[in-house]
Amino acid sequence: MIRFFSHFAKFLPGFLPVSAPPVIMPAISRKFSEPADSVRAYANGCDRQVSTLARQWIVLWFVLASALLSHASVLAAESEVEWFIDAEAAAGYDDNIGRAERSRDIVSDQSLRGSIGIAYNREFFTEKAITLRGFMEAETFNKLTDLSRATVGGQFIYRWQNVLGFAEPFYQLNTSVQFNEYDVRQRDSTEFNTQFIVSKRVTDNILASTGLEYKYQDSSGIVFDQQQARWFINADYAARSGWALYGTYSLIHGDTISTSQAVFCNGLAAPDIFGLVSWAEAIEQDDAFNNEYCGSWISYRLDASSNMLVVGVNKGIGHSMAFDFSVMKIIVNGAGSNKYNRTILNASLLMRFR
Repeated sequence: MIRFFSHFAKFLPGFLPVSAPPVIMPAISRKFSEPADSVRAYANGCDRQVSTLARQWIVLWFVLASALLSHASVLAAESEVEWFIDAEAAAGYDDNIGRAERSRDIVSDQSLRGSIGIAYNREFFTEKAITLRGFMEAETFNKLTDLSRATVGGQFIYRWQNVLGFAEPFYQLNTSVQFNEYDVRQRDSTEFNTQFIVSKRVTDNILASTGLEYKYQDSSGIVFDQQQARWFINADYAARSGWALYGTYSLIHGDTISTSQAVFCNGLAAPDIFGLVSWAEAIEQDDAFNNEYCGSWISYRLDASSNMLVVGVNKGIGHSMAFDFSVMKIIVNGAGSNKYNRTILNASLLMRFR
C-alpha cells in the first residue's frame, strides 16, 4: 500500500498513515507467468476504452455535483448546516474469497477493516438535503495478504421528499467515486457507484426501501474491470430496546470474477479447466493467489446473475456508537453453467460524532 500513500502525499500534506498489524505467514512456493502478446494487445485496447469511459464518468460526476451545489447556494439562507465524522472498525470472514466453483479451488480467509469519513450536511426547508462526504479505508487479510488494500474516495448524496409527512415516501440519489490500491498492481482500480432509493415508513418501527444501483470498475488488470446492475429491497425493524433487525435481498446482473487453479503444485495441468473458462470474457494470471500458493492460478470474468441475501442485527451503544453483525449469502449463476456460492460474516463497531 506504500504506492497509494506516496501517490496521495502531495494532496494530503502532514498525513501519516497507520500501518496494518503484521501477519505471520508460512513459506509458500510461488509460480509466475506472463500473458501472451495477443493478450497484451487486447489489454492495451481495453485500457484505452475504459480510461475514456472513466474520464466521462468523472466529468459527469462533477457536473452533477456542481449543478446541485449551485442550486443549494441559492437556498443557503433557508438551510441548516452540520459537519460530522463517522468511523468503522470491522472483522470479517469469507468462506470463498476467490469465488471459486471447484471445491479444490475454494480458499477462505479472515480480514480486518477500518474506515473514517468526514461529511458536510446541509438541509433545505426540511424536505431536501445534500451531503458531501470524503472517506479513507484500509483492509488487511490473514492468508491472501496481497488482497489487502487502501481506499480513498468521495460521495455525494441528495435526499428529498415530494410531500411532507411521516408516512410519505422519501427519495435518495447517491453517487460516489473511489480509488482502490491493492498489494498487487493488477487489482488497482477506480470505482464508480450510483444508487437511487425510495423509502417509506410502514409503521413507527418498520422502514421499507427499494432501489437500483449501477457499479462500474476500471482496473489495472484486464479481468478485474467490472460492470454490474443491482435491484434491491430492504426492511428495517427498530425495537424500543435499542436493537434493530434488518434484511436486504438483491438481484444482480453483470460481471463476476472467479479464480481457479490452471496448473497443480505437481506441475500437471488441471484437466477440467476448459469447461470453466471457455465462456470467459477475459482471463489472466492472478498475482495475489500465485504469490501465496504453489501451482498456477488464473482469474476469469463471466457474465452472471446473482442472488444475494443479507440479514443483520444492530445495537446502539450510547448516542454515538453501535454494534452491527451481519451474514451475507451469495448464489451466483454464470455463463456456461458456472456456479458458486459464498458466505460472508461481518462484525462492526460503528461510530459517528458531530
